[in-house]
Amino acid sequence: MTRRGTGRDSLSRSRGNRNERRRILVVTEGKVTEPTYLTELRRRLRATGVSVSVVPGKHSDPSRVVDTARTQRDNAKRAGEAFDSVWCVVDVDDHRGLADAIRDASRARLKVAVSNPCFEIWLLWHCEDQTGAISSKALRKRVERYLDGKRLLPTFPYGAWGEACRRAAMDNPAVPPANPGSGVGELVIEMSGT
Repeated sequence: MTRRGTGRDSLSRSRGNRNERRRILVVTEGKVTEPTYLTELRRRLRATGVSVSVVPGKHSDPSRVVDTARTQRDNAKRAGEAFDSVWCVVDVDDHRGLADAIRDASRARLKVAVSNPCFEIWLLWHCEDQTGAISSKALRKRVERYLDGKRLLPTFPYGAWGEACRRAAMDNPAVPPANPGSGVGELVIEMSGT
């Protein structure tokens, strides 16, 4: 007579050590393109612990992104739902207060993913290379074929995020990075759990 629940032939469930998913808050400066990309990538990566938030209001700048991220993080912590990491996604563009925002984020223990000149460099690197400096206007023109207005087309190659990471890692670790550059790869790697 064999005992139930023991040995290889047992039908009882074993209690595994399931890793909890990391909780990540991402606050973006952009209202459409960045949250659309990050939300769809989160879905494709099955990164259910990632929350994507947009700075409220018509206009935003890096300081407002940092303030919003800090407030949302602190509110979640008070509610007992703390995040493991909090990211601010901003562009260099023509923001005069970028250096102050980066310093404030560091003091608040927030991570910052800065794209230079703008987020679209990260999108372009999914599809093609860009090694020389480029203006925001020229970059947006090159990325138009992957967008419907400001929304990414359903055919956008989200799965090429590894290639975008490779292209973004061109000895450009500064924050903010030189043009072209983006820190979004670090965020995406954290989202993917790799």
